[in-house]
Amino acid sequence: MMRRLTLWLFALVLIGAGFTPGPAAASPAMPAPLPSPSDPAYDTLWQLTPPVVDGDLSDWATLPKMTLDRTTASWPTTGGPAPEDLSAWASLVWTSQHLYIALWVTDDNIVRNSRNWHFDDMAQFTFDIDLDDDISMADQRYTISPEGLITNNGGLPLGTTAVVQPHPEGWHAEVRVPLRDFGSDFLTNAEVGFTWGVQDDDGGGVRDTLVWAGSSYERPATGQGLLRFTNGPTREWRTFDTGAGWPGLADTTIANWYPDRNFGAERNLFLRSANDWHLLFHITPPQLGPNERALRARLKFTVKEVQRDGINNTRVYRLLKPWTEMGATWNLASPGNFWTIPGASSAGNDFVAVPEFEFRLRGAGLYTLDISDQMLSWYANPQDNHGLLFRAEDGTRRAITIEPKECGAGCGPVLELLVESPPPSP
Repeated sequence: MMRRLTLWLFALVLIGAGFTPGPAAASPAMPAPLPSPSDPAYDTLWQLTPPVVDGDLSDWATLPKMTLDRTTASWPTTGGPAPEDLSAWASLVWTSQHLYIALWVTDDNIVRNSRNWHFDDMAQFTFDIDLDDDISMADQRYTISPEGLITNNGGLPLGTTAVVQPHPEGWHAEVRVPLRDFGSDFLTNAEVGFTWGVQDDDGGGVRDTLVWAGSSYERPATGQGLLRFTNGPTREWRTFDTGAGWPGLADTTIANWYPDRNFGAERNLFLRSANDWHLLFHITPPQLGPNERALRARLKFTVKEVQRDGINNTRVYRLLKPWTEMGATWNLASPGNFWTIPGASSAGNDFVAVPEFEFRLRGAGLYTLDISDQMLSWYANPQDNHGLLFRAEDGTRRAITIEPKECGAGCGPVLELLVESPPPSP
């Protein structure tokens, strides 16, 4: 009774973690061996459109696979189980965010009869991130059990999605692993140490194992293979200079001293502490090429002058109301449309109450804001992009002059965008 209760609790944990066992699904048959143990390296291909993690391995049919049986295994060196008793194939592909694993295991008797899953039927994929042929904090060791348990270094991995299912000759799995687990931002031609293997417990306490490279899949060791991240995307920083004619930025000042005056065409932007003068920025995300995507963004602007010594705290908020560069004033967001409170001062109506940034403009010079989160959200939800509100809310009363886009190339605000482009078509 206790064992039955334990298994029920275990199943509930798996469901809560997103690991989904299910009925058998159609999958491709065992492919020809690739690569052989004499060349223990595997090139995992970058995918613009990755496989769907649903337990159906048919979308892996044309992808390179590693086969594992007693004729291709690095370990054992002789003998080994018959292919119908234990054999497997695996395939790995990657995107900029995830590593995908497909696994097909042939096993004529699936057994789960131990307290520790390491003593039963399972597979393991071991990644030696620092290539030192030894276990270290950076390394990743994923185990996959036929009942759906996925672990990494003995624990339940956050962000991992898996579907494990039986088939008539054994079991198979699809797993998606966040590349952040690897502690690195992979681009093409990156390499990590790698091996994998399967084991079989036929219920009598005897285990058979097959290892792809080296003598063990349980930890990095001498003789392990390589996993090469190939055919990956390219990334570059692109500069969008408002002073050089890029039309994607609107900027203006709204001033309590001049409540009905528009500053959209002024040669200076002004920010004044004690909530007297505010600054509005609106950035339209640049259009990218087919299948390109933005990863990070930086807004650079130049403070021309800071009058008076002292300290002031500048906070930047997301605006909630649309406004126009040539129509915004202290009273109006655009002609005929009033701010809820003059000066775009109503938290929750004119602007989001929680600031995006807080900093001090200590003097003249170039300043940089990392607006990656804001830019990505504007790409995803352009209807919510109403720009940013700069407010010098407290501290010493100071007047700050900022260069606008009208000042010319290399002078006005500049957007820098880190763009990822897919590899060229073969």
